[in-house]
Amino acid sequence: EDGWYCHHKCHRLELTDTRKTITKPREELGIAAYYTPFAGGVERYVYRSCRIKKESGVNIRKGPWLVCKEGRHEETFGTSKFQIKCLKIQIEAGKFAKTFNRRLGSKPSWIIRFLDCEVYHIDEPEYNNWVLLEPTLEGKFLKWNNNGGSVSKSILKYVDNISEEEEDIDELPQAFSHFSYCDSGGKKLVCDLQGTYNRYDGFLLTDPCIHYHSKSGKRHLHGATDKGLEGMKRFFHSHKCSKFCKLLGLEEPKFEDDYKG
Repeated sequence: EDGWYCHHKCHRLELTDTRKTITKPREELGIAAYYTPFAGGVERYVYRSCRIKKESGVNIRKGPWLVCKEGRHEETFGTSKFQIKCLKIQIEAGKFAKTFNRRLGSKPSWIIRFLDCEVYHIDEPEYNNWVLLEPTLEGKFLKWNNNGGSVSKSILKYVDNISEEEEDIDELPQAFSHFSYCDSGGKKLVCDLQGTYNRYDGFLLTDPCIHYHSKSGKRHLHGATDKGLEGMKRFFHSHKCSKFCKLLGLEEPKFEDDYKG
């Protein structure tokens, strides 16, 4: 309909406390997604989306605007494994953020949160696939670091009317990445931090990456963007500790071999 794909056979996947998955019964509301993506990353395409209900033969939007994320590679199509991995990464990043906020004693502008997201199975003959839905972010989309060690002062660069108190606010996401490494005992580091910021709600982020360091040599536990120990070294090679790192008492790691760039 007018450039939208409308799907009505949709089942939500529920993650239990034991991290097992349950596919719920078919939902009353369907999913609509615009036929061309407005963004994309290494692993996924991102589409404008919403929930819909057919009334008198017409699809009516129900609820807020959403985004729908679909795996961009053939091996991820038609399987739940990839989207479940993305869901678990975002949930785990959110748990690190809750601990970070509690330890920092955050002001509203210092809070870091990750979007709640859900995985759905669209079970139709013309499209049988698993997708991830999450709310649409409001405001300018910014990025503070990536999974290759790059960092950016996005707020100072793109946001107008920054107060004197906020001049170092771009350092907060970097401190969060540093914190995740320390809080996990050097096993994990949350990065690829991107989303929106305002002084009243803080940071609302999506689509993070987690680097995982395994002494057993296991690689890519969190997918293709997980660069393991090398990714961690790249982050700390570019990271400069700020007042937020000091407030949290974070120490710089000592790697066995020096990073060469």
